[in-house]
Amino acid sequence: LALCLGCCRSELAMLQGHEAQAGNDHILGTFTNPLRALLWSLRVQEGLMKLKWPAGVLYSNDPTKKLILSDRVTIFRGLRMQIGVSFGADVMPSFEPLTGQWMYHQNLVVGAVALGSFARGGEIVVESGFALQVEAS
Repeated sequence: LALCLGCCRSELAMLQGHEAQAGNDHILGTFTNPLRALLWSLRVQEGLMKLKWPAGVLYSNDPTKKLILSDRVTIFRGLRMQIGVSFGADVMPSFEPLTGQWMYHQNLVVGAVALGSFARGGEIVVESGFALQVEAS
C-alpha cells in the first residue's frame, strides 16, 4: 500500500493537486482543473505498472496481478486502482479536532468515491458532465 500511495502522492504534486484524504484503501485528491484530474488518473494507473512490486504480488497464481500480451505490450502489472472522477464547485473541508485532519464530506467527494466503486481495478470512471469540462479546459 505504501508503494501505491507514494505513486499517487508523487503525481498529485507534479500536477499541483491536493491530497484531500487518505485511508487504508483509498486516496482522495482535489484539483483546480479537470484536465489535471484526468491526467492524474491516467498517470497513476501507468505509474503503478512501473513500480517495483514484491515478487509475491507479481508472481502469484492470481491472474489479476499481471497480464502481458507480448514482449512489448503490458496490459497491467501489480496492483491497480479503482478511480472515480467527479467535477463541481469548490469543496470546502472541515477541521476534525479529534484527528487533527481536514475532512472532505461534500456531495462532490461522495460522488467521486461512488464512481470509483463502480470501476474495476485499473479502470477510471467519470461522471457524464466531466467530459464536457475537460473539453472546455
